[in-house]
Amino acid sequence: MEKHLAVISGDQIHDVRILPGTTAEDVRRQLSLPAEFLLSRRDGLPFGPTEPIYGVVQDGEKLFASAPAVVGDTTGPVAGPAAILRMMLGFPIRPVETGSSPGLVRARPARRPSGLPETSESSRIIRRHSQPLWEERGWRQEGQRLAGWYRTRYGSYAGDINDAFGREPEYYIIKPPKALLNGPHGACFWQKGRHRYFVHWSQRPDSVNTGILRIEHALQEAMG
Repeated sequence: MEKHLAVISGDQIHDVRILPGTTAEDVRRQLSLPAEFLLSRRDGLPFGPTEPIYGVVQDGEKLFASAPAVVGDTTGPVAGPAAILRMMLGFPIRPVETGSSPGLVRARPARRPSGLPETSESSRIIRRHSQPLWEERGWRQEGQRLAGWYRTRYGSYAGDINDAFGREPEYYIIKPPKALLNGPHGACFWQKGRHRYFVHWSQRPDSVNTGILRIEHALQEAMG
Protein backbone atom coordinates (compact mmCIF):
# COMPACT_ATOMS: atom_id res chain seq x y z
CA MET A 1 0.00 0.00 0.00
CA GLU A 2 1.36 3.38 -0.98
CA LYS A 3 1.78 6.37 1.31
CA HIS A 4 1.47 9.89 -0.03
CA LEU A 5 3.95 12.50 1.26
CA ALA A 6 4.67 16.17 0.62
CA VAL A 7 8.42 16.85 0.63
CA ILE A 8 9.08 20.56 1.22
CA SER A 9 12.38 22.07 0.12
CA GLY A 10 12.63 25.84 0.26
CA ASP A 11 9.74 27.21 -1.79
CA GLN A 12 9.05 23.92 -3.57
CA ILE A 13 6.64 21.18 -2.62
CA HIS A 14 7.25 17.73 -4.12
CA ASP A 15 4.33 15.29 -4.17
CA VAL A 16 5.54 11.70 -3.80
CA ARG A 17 4.11 8.26 -3.12
CA ILE A 18 6.33 5.73 -1.38
CA LEU A 19 6.21 1.97 -0.95
CA PRO A 20 7.88 -0.33 1.61
CA GLY A 21 11.69 -0.29 1.41
CA THR A 22 12.05 3.31 0.23
CA THR A 23 14.77 5.23 2.10
CA ALA A 24 15.39 8.91 2.75
CA GLU A 25 18.35 8.73 0.35
CA ASP A 26 16.13 7.29 -2.39
CA VAL A 27 13.84 10.29 -2.09
CA ARG A 28 16.68 12.83 -2.00
CA ARG A 29 18.43 11.28 -5.00
CA GLN A 30 15.39 10.98 -7.24
CA LEU A 31 14.18 14.51 -6.45
CA SER A 32 17.68 15.76 -7.44
CA LEU A 33 18.17 17.52 -4.11
CA PRO A 34 21.73 18.53 -3.07
CA ALA A 35 23.84 15.67 -1.67
CA GLU A 36 24.19 17.36 1.74
CA PHE A 37 20.42 17.69 2.22
CA LEU A 38 18.76 15.64 4.96
CA LEU A 39 15.15 14.57 5.17
CA SER A 40 13.34 15.22 8.44
CA ARG A 41 9.95 15.39 10.07
CA ARG A 42 8.57 18.54 11.66
CA ASP A 43 10.57 17.84 14.85
CA GLY A 44 13.78 18.55 12.90
CA LEU A 45 15.42 15.17 13.65
CA PRO A 46 16.73 13.83 10.31
CA PHE A 47 16.32 10.33 8.96
CA GLY A 48 19.49 8.37 8.30
CA PRO A 49 20.31 8.19 4.56
CA THR A 50 19.70 4.43 4.37
CA GLU A 51 16.85 4.40 6.87
CA PRO A 52 13.58 2.99 5.47
CA ILE A 53 10.95 5.65 6.07
CA TYR A 54 7.75 3.85 5.03
CA GLY A 55 7.08 2.35 8.46
CA VAL A 56 7.57 5.56 10.44
CA VAL A 57 5.69 8.17 8.39
CA GLN A 58 1.96 8.67 8.12
CA ASP A 59 0.02 8.87 4.88
CA GLY A 60 -0.29 12.56 3.96
CA GLU A 61 2.57 13.67 6.23
CA LYS A 62 4.80 16.63 5.36
CA LEU A 63 8.57 16.06 5.38
CA PHE A 64 11.29 18.68 5.09
CA ALA A 65 14.48 18.55 3.01
CA SER A 66 17.19 20.96 4.08
CA ALA A 67 20.92 21.39 4.70
CA PRO A 68 22.40 20.04 7.97
CA ALA A 69 22.70 23.55 9.40
CA VAL A 70 18.91 23.85 9.21
CA VAL A 71 17.91 20.32 10.13
CA GLY A 72 18.20 20.02 13.90
CA ASP A 73 17.76 23.74 14.49
CA THR A 74 15.66 24.25 17.61
CA THR A 75 13.16 26.20 15.52
CA GLY A 76 12.56 23.16 13.31
CA PRO A 77 13.11 22.75 9.56
CA VAL A 78 12.62 25.93 7.60
CA ALA A 79 10.26 25.92 4.64
CA GLY A 80 10.23 28.78 2.17
CA PRO A 81 7.54 31.49 2.43
CA ALA A 82 5.62 30.26 -0.61
CA ALA A 83 5.51 26.70 0.73
CA ILE A 84 4.34 27.92 4.15
CA LEU A 85 1.61 30.03 2.54
CA ARG A 86 0.34 27.06 0.53
CA MET A 87 0.14 24.93 3.69
CA MET A 88 -1.67 27.71 5.61
CA LEU A 89 -4.20 28.08 2.83
CA GLY A 90 -4.83 24.34 2.88
CA PHE A 91 -3.98 23.66 -0.75
CA PRO A 92 -4.92 20.06 -1.51
CA ILE A 93 -2.18 17.61 -2.43
CA ARG A 94 -2.97 16.43 -5.91
CA PRO A 95 -3.01 12.69 -6.58
CA VAL A 96 -0.29 11.15 -8.74
CA GLU A 97 -0.10 7.96 -10.75
CA THR A 98 0.40 4.92 -8.55
CA GLY A 99 2.53 1.82 -9.06
CA SER A 100 2.50 -1.68 -7.63
CA SER A 101 6.17 -2.72 -7.60
CA PRO A 102 7.75 -2.99 -4.11
CA GLY A 103 10.43 -0.45 -3.35
CA LEU A 104 9.17 2.16 -5.81
CA VAL A 105 7.74 5.61 -5.28
CA ARG A 106 6.26 7.85 -7.94
CA ALA A 107 7.11 11.52 -7.62
CA ARG A 108 5.33 14.45 -9.16
CA PRO A 109 7.42 17.43 -10.32
CA ALA A 110 7.84 20.08 -7.63
CA ARG A 111 4.94 22.50 -7.41
CA ARG A 112 5.99 26.06 -8.10
CA PRO A 113 4.96 29.04 -5.96
CA SER A 114 1.79 30.85 -7.03
CA GLY A 115 2.27 33.02 -10.12
CA LEU A 116 4.89 30.80 -11.75
CA PRO A 117 4.00 28.39 -14.59
CA GLU A 118 3.64 24.69 -13.79
CA THR A 119 6.13 22.35 -15.38
CA SER A 120 4.81 19.79 -17.84
CA GLU A 121 7.41 17.21 -16.85
CA SER A 122 5.84 13.78 -16.36
CA SER A 123 5.84 11.95 -13.03
CA ARG A 124 9.10 10.26 -12.11
CA ILE A 125 9.60 6.89 -10.50
CA ILE A 126 11.84 6.71 -7.42
CA ARG A 127 13.43 3.29 -7.40
CA ARG A 128 14.79 1.59 -4.31
CA HIS A 129 18.55 2.17 -4.38
CA SER A 130 20.08 -1.28 -3.95
CA GLN A 131 23.82 -0.50 -4.17
CA PRO A 132 25.55 -1.15 -0.80
CA LEU A 133 26.63 2.04 0.95
CA TRP A 134 30.27 0.89 1.20
CA GLU A 135 30.37 0.41 -2.55
CA GLU A 136 28.62 3.70 -3.24
CA ARG A 137 31.16 5.52 -1.03
CA GLY A 138 34.03 4.08 -3.06
CA TRP A 139 35.29 1.40 -0.66
CA ARG A 140 37.32 -1.32 -2.43
CA GLN A 141 36.88 -4.99 -1.72
CA GLU A 142 40.06 -7.08 -1.40
CA GLY A 143 38.87 -10.56 -0.51
CA GLN A 144 37.24 -10.26 2.93
CA ARG A 145 38.78 -6.82 3.50
CA LEU A 146 37.40 -3.40 2.61
CA ALA A 147 39.54 -0.28 2.20
CA GLY A 148 38.22 3.21 1.72
CA TRP A 149 37.38 6.53 3.34
CA TYR A 150 35.07 7.67 6.10
CA ARG A 151 33.49 10.74 4.56
CA THR A 152 32.07 13.84 6.27
CA ARG A 153 31.49 17.41 5.22
CA TYR A 154 34.58 18.32 7.25
CA GLY A 155 36.92 15.96 5.38
CA SER A 156 37.55 12.29 4.58
CA TYR A 157 39.69 9.86 6.60
CA ALA A 158 41.19 6.62 5.36
CA GLY A 159 40.23 3.34 6.93
CA ASP A 160 39.89 -0.38 6.42
CA ILE A 161 37.66 -3.17 7.66
CA ASN A 162 39.08 -6.65 8.17
CA ASP A 163 36.81 -9.70 7.85
CA ALA A 164 34.20 -7.26 6.57
CA PHE A 165 31.66 -9.95 5.72
CA GLY A 166 32.33 -12.20 8.69
CA ARG A 167 30.64 -12.32 12.09
CA GLU A 168 32.88 -9.72 13.78
CA PRO A 169 34.41 -7.23 11.32
CA GLU A 170 37.34 -5.16 12.63
CA TYR A 171 37.15 -1.46 11.84
CA TYR A 172 40.21 0.80 11.62
CA ILE A 173 40.71 4.48 10.89
CA ILE A 174 44.01 6.02 9.78
CA LYS A 175 45.20 9.39 11.12
CA PRO A 176 41.91 10.39 12.73
CA PRO A 177 41.56 14.08 13.68
CA LYS A 178 42.48 15.12 17.21
CA ALA A 179 38.93 16.35 17.71
CA LEU A 180 37.73 12.75 17.43
CA LEU A 181 40.36 11.30 19.79
CA ASN A 182 39.75 14.03 22.36
CA GLY A 183 35.99 14.05 21.93
CA PRO A 184 33.17 12.12 23.62
CA HIS A 185 33.90 8.97 21.57
CA GLY A 186 37.70 9.12 21.95
CA ALA A 187 37.82 6.09 24.29
CA CYS A 188 36.37 3.93 21.49
CA PHE A 189 39.47 4.44 19.30
CA TRP A 190 42.47 2.36 20.37
CA GLN A 191 45.87 3.10 18.86
CA LYS A 192 47.34 0.03 17.09
CA GLY A 193 50.32 1.63 15.39
CA ARG A 194 51.72 5.05 14.68
CA HIS A 195 48.62 6.33 12.87
CA ARG A 196 46.27 3.35 12.89
CA TYR A 197 43.36 3.15 15.34
CA PHE A 198 41.08 0.19 16.08
CA VAL A 199 37.40 0.93 16.71
CA HIS A 200 36.03 -0.66 19.89
CA TRP A 201 32.25 -0.97 19.94
CA SER A 202 30.08 -0.96 23.05
CA GLN A 203 27.40 -2.41 20.76
CA ARG A 204 28.50 -3.91 17.47
CA PRO A 205 26.87 -2.56 14.29
CA ASP A 206 24.56 -4.96 12.50
CA SER A 207 26.25 -4.46 9.12
CA VAL A 208 29.31 -2.93 7.46
CA ASN A 209 27.14 -0.11 6.14
CA THR A 210 25.94 0.72 9.65
CA GLY A 211 29.52 0.61 10.99
CA ILE A 212 30.74 3.07 8.39
CA LEU A 213 27.83 5.41 9.09
CA ARG A 214 28.40 5.27 12.85
CA ILE A 215 32.09 6.15 12.48
CA GLU A 216 31.21 8.99 10.12
CA HIS A 217 28.62 10.22 12.61
CA ALA A 218 31.23 10.18 15.40
CA LEU A 219 33.59 12.19 13.20
CA GLN A 220 30.92 14.71 12.33
CA GLU A 221 29.80 15.06 15.93
CA ALA A 222 33.37 15.61 17.15
CA MET A 223 34.15 18.22 14.50
CA GLY A 224 30.80 19.95 14.31
